[in-house]
Amino acid sequence: MKRVKDIKFIDLFAGIGGIRLGLEEASKEVGYNTKCVFTSEIKPHAISVLTQNHPEEVITGDITSAENLAKIPSFDILLISSKTLLGSRLQILPLAYGIIQYEQKLLQPS
Repeated sequence: MKRVKDIKFIDLFAGIGGIRLGLEEASKEVGYNTKCVFTSEIKPHAISVLTQNHPEEVITGDITSAENLAKIPSFDILLISSKTLLGSRLQILPLAYGIIQYEQKLLQPS
């Protein structure tokens, strides 16, 4: 029997969850379980769709706030659309830096 591996991911600027769906389906095909541990979206229509498709999850709002950034748990994969990266480079660079700093903090021994 094949051993199943687990992948934790976060989905920033999630939209209606298309990138996430691709990751989940592709991972399943190669024997991985996925778990979304953090989702961020601010558009009401997208939040409505995400809530319908993933009712057990909490959708966090504006990820550019320090308060919400601090809520990001440890993860294996970061999902973010290339459209978001290209459309708002000035907002994403500090966010990416903040996530890297947060991950480094988690990895440091207590």
